[in-house]
Amino acid sequence: MVRLAMDTKVQLEFSIFEDEVRTKWRYMRSPFVDKLLDTVKDTIPRRVREVAEGDELWRARLGSIWEEKCQFPEPLPYEGKDMKPPEHFATEGRANPKGIPCLYLSTCKEAAMAEMRPWVGAMVSVAKFRTRKPLRIIDCALRCDEPVNFLVPPHGELEYEEAVWKFVDKAFAKPVTRTDDAADYATTQILAEIFRREGYDGIAFKSLFDEAYTIALFDLEVAEFVSGQLFTTEKVEHHFKEYDDHPE
Repeated sequence: MVRLAMDTKVQLEFSIFEDEVRTKWRYMRSPFVDKLLDTVKDTIPRRVREVAEGDELWRARLGSIWEEKCQFPEPLPYEGKDMKPPEHFATEGRANPKGIPCLYLSTCKEAAMAEMRPWVGAMVSVAKFRTRKPLRIIDCALRCDEPVNFLVPPHGELEYEEAVWKFVDKAFAKPVTRTDDAADYATTQILAEIFRREGYDGIAFKSLFDEAYTIALFDLEVAEFVSGQLFTTEKVEHHFKEYDDHPE
């Protein structure tokens, strides 16, 4: 009898989870998927990280006040509430469904700007935020860069747990563009709601830019606006590599 490696087994289970919540069930789930999510819920405490009170984080937004309200004689950065998502008109996000806002911040100012994917000449408002209290964050960036292992035979519960979290991390790290179907966010939104229901403050996951991390906070008020800056995009660089689905 062929025994699948643990990573392969969990990859199949996670693929079923993603397909189910995207195309079949959104608010009700099968017992199979509930079992997978129970493993996540039961092992959350081993993924908790603390963000200290007073830590500085960054958020960017395309544009400026001058571009929106032309009575200003020169461009000014968005500030205060304009640098937070609107409470009742939030768009779909990796950690939140439409209508339920989440505050996305970055550990790096440059990464926050890059996440906006600005074009040459575009103005970018950047805000510094500061946490108002100690926060308990779920770390979903530990194993997102690890390759899937197809060779190691399955072992016990600890290996299963580690494999599940590997695919949780990869789900949060997966690139999603603004043109993608909102259903592509369903997997991570469901995971985020589990973390929120269990009383945690937010999620950390790997940014696509530099070595930065995105911090998604469930409560918009746990971080306060400190100051704003305005930048102009001077150059955008892209680096390409030929895709090879059969590397040696």
